[in-house]
Amino acid sequence: MLSIQAGGINPSSGEPGHQRPVKVRGQDGVLASDPSGTPLGTVWVWWEEPGRWTPTEGAMPVGHVRYALWGKGISEDELLTIADSLVRVER
Repeated sequence: MLSIQAGGINPSSGEPGHQRPVKVRGQDGVLASDPSGTPLGTVWVWWEEPGRWTPTEGAMPVGHVRYALWGKGISEDELLTIADSLVRVER
């Protein structure tokens, strides 16, 4: 299972058992794993990239976009590979 979110996310939710700093697409991020320490358990990674995001209607845009990926049944390395492979899509 894999979930990808962008924008108004709160990366402090959940109770990760292990956290470490990582680089994702050249940006500082945080990788966290399931508190049970189970191999191929749940892993999270979140980071911010430069960009414009309007958190709520009528709010002022902010100069970054927050991203998060959650995976279950994949390793930390696999999740980081997926995160690094994401590409920007212009509209």
